[in-house]
Amino acid sequence: MKKYTSYVLALLLLGLGLGSIAPTPVLGDALSDLDAQNQAIATQQNQLNDQLNAQMAVVSSQTIKTNQLQQQLNQTQQQLQSNQRDLTLDTKRLAQRRQAVKKRLQVIQRQGPTPNLVQALLQADSLTQLSQAVYVIKTVQQADDLAIHNLFVSLKALKTTQANLLTKQAQLVAQQQQLDQAKAQLQTDLTQLKLLMAQNQTQMAQLTAQKDALIQQIDQEAKAKAQEQAQAQAADQQRSNAAAIFSGNGLNLTPSGPTATGVKISFYDPAVLGSTMGYNGVAANLAVYPKGTKLKIVFADGTTIHRVVNDTGTFVYTSPNQIDVAWPNAAIPSYGITSATVTVES
Repeated sequence: MKKYTSYVLALLLLGLGLGSIAPTPVLGDALSDLDAQNQAIATQQNQLNDQLNAQMAVVSSQTIKTNQLQQQLNQTQQQLQSNQRDLTLDTKRLAQRRQAVKKRLQVIQRQGPTPNLVQALLQADSLTQLSQAVYVIKTVQQADDLAIHNLFVSLKALKTTQANLLTKQAQLVAQQQQLDQAKAQLQTDLTQLKLLMAQNQTQMAQLTAQKDALIQQIDQEAKAKAQEQAQAQAADQQRSNAAAIFSGNGLNLTPSGPTATGVKISFYDPAVLGSTMGYNGVAANLAVYPKGTKLKIVFADGTTIHRVVNDTGTFVYTSPNQIDVAWPNAAIPSYGITSATVTVES
């Protein structure tokens, strides 16, 4: 039996804590060993499939996180843009308010506070009018102060919001980069895992081919052995028959040579079989009657012929003492098969 070298499967360590498979040396020199190899590879293939499914689940989870993070980034950028617009608008309003107050203060400074109060006092027809004038002046000043204060508060809040949004955006960008790196590593691991699976499948295919070749070889050897045994048994039978014939069993010894009685006689036409040997020969068991043996054949009806053994046939396996006589088809006796006394002539 030929020796078959086994495949040694070595699986690389895979990332993300998914585990590894130790190399499994499998040696075999028979069909059962090949089956064991096939089972070992199939087990490893199942483990690789489990790892692939686990990594695909991680990739799916990472993809979901990446999509959610991208949505948060988009929302943060929209908030930043909206906040920037509000900040720009409030800054413009504050500048306008300051400009208005500045102009009003410039007018008051040119006129001076006393003339204004004196003028308001002189122009007032009553104490009520005077009080109203003073109230209006103070109300305008308070409104300006409040508006400026509110704008400052609003600007401060907008700037704080802007700073917080920028910080959040930076954090989201950093998280997105980390997710992208993890996803890239996952893709690398998946590629490596698929490569290992492809190599494993190739080894399984090679092992299957090796197993098929071994089965075919075993079948061929079994058939050859069976044929050898059949040929040996046939040869043993032929030798046994020959020994029985030439030991005097069924033979009458005469001065001209051994004689066998009751020999089965059949007929065949060599020409029909495409042979050119003619009709002067017979086919017989060569272990009993070697080629060139001259035979005297006396049929049961008394017909006598003299022929030479020049052929053999498969009939000798089942009827080792039979003789097949070459005879034209048109002249073959109607009985087809008969018996005869056969004498070996000197």
